[in-house]
Amino acid sequence: MSSKQKKYNFAKSIGDLNEDCGNNFIGTRYMDYRNNEIGRELYQKNAPFKRFFGVPVGAHNPTNAKIYEEAYKQIEDNSVFIDLDSFNGNEKENEEKAYLEIIKVNKDKSIFLSKKTDNNGYYD
Repeated sequence: MSSKQKKYNFAKSIGDLNEDCGNNFIGTRYMDYRNNEIGRELYQKNAPFKRFFGVPVGAHNPTNAKIYEEAYKQIEDNSVFIDLDSFNGNEKENEEKAYLEIIKVNKDKSIFLSKKTDNNGYYD
């Protein structure tokens, strides 16, 4: 197993455990699963293998600036925003409806759930 795969598996285990142990409703939890997966994929794509005589021997860690740049591009170019208030139910019902929307979205898209926090149109 490659060092990249070990890091990927560890990050997945920790991220999933964090979501499983939290008290988020289903929509928020699945948004987090999706976005965590996208973050791991960004790392995989931007961490080329170190090679010794053509044989992979480890991975070059991408710089924070590179990950930030790629994450920003993902958010700007490949995200879906779901407004929880648009479902007009209670919090749990809205989260369940958001989950049903999330599972329809392409796996390469980041998901953002939000709701208005005041009458000026600001979102959480």
